[in-house]
Order: sequence, then structure tokens, then C-alpha cells
Amino acid sequence: KVFALLRSLIRVAVCQFLGGDEGDVLRQMLYSLRIFVPYLMLHVLDDLEDGLWYTDAVIWATDNEVLYGYGNGLCGPEDYVTIEQLAAIVYRYVGSPEVSGNKIAEYDDVNSITPYAVDAMEWACENDMLVGTMLHPTSVALRAEAAKMFAKILDIKAAE
Repeated sequence: KVFALLRSLIRVAVCQFLGGDEGDVLRQMLYSLRIFVPYLMLHVLDDLEDGLWYTDAVIWATDNEVLYGYGNGLCGPEDYVTIEQLAAIVYRYVGSPEVSGNKIAEYDDVNSITPYAVDAMEWACENDMLVGTMLHPTSVALRAEAAKMFAKILDIKAAE
């Protein structure tokens, strides 16, 4: 199988990586960060079907406030995840730690960050998860970008 680093990532794939059962290599690494058990769905999501490969992971992510929906009971499980959404999901996964600076101000497109994602994007920059001169917060995240963020999570957890 090919991981396809430059392929776009959908929202449920992030939930599966962070909350899924053992499977591909990345999930196996991340699985060690927490124990996965079936969850009782606390939030009703009209666009989440029972029994799909990602259903339990999305339920876990929403019940643990790692993934927020769009509102009105929708979470867009098969929508592509943007860089700022990915940063927000990962940021919430690690407990929404306090940010210490204003590193995002160094980026040319800082004003294009959606307000809900500002702290998450700052945290991601502070932890060297985002590099370059542009953040591209509303661009679709690539698997390579997610893999980098997930690897940084492992470094952060190992340092605790």
C-alpha cells in the first residue's frame, strides 16, 4: 500500500488517526497515546451514518470535543480537512494548551485564519508543525502535513 503523502485528507481520517482502533502504521503509533473503547454518542450528527469505517472514531472525537461540527447537527465527515481545521483538531486533542507568543504574526497570510483557529494555528507554529512563509489556513491539508503534526504530538507526549 502507498501512503500517498501528497493526497488530500478528509475530516474523518483525522478522527480515525487520533481515535481509531489499530490499523495502519500511523494509527498504531498514535494508538499508544490513548486507549480506544466504544463510546456512547453524546452529540447527534445528522450526517454520520452508523456502521461506517469511521463512525466510532467520529463519535469519540465529537464526544471528547476534539472535533466540532459545523452546527445544525452536521460534521461533514467526508469533507476535506483544511490546515486550520487539522490544527484545531490536533490542538484540542492535546488539551488546548496555552499559547505563549505571536509566532503566526511572522506569516504573510495570518489575517486569513478563521477566528476559532487562531490559538490552534499559533500552537502549531510554536511547535514547528507549520513552516514556510505562508500558512494557507483554508487550504486542504495533505497527508504529509497531518503526518508531521501527528509525529510532533508523539514528541510532545514523549517529553511529558
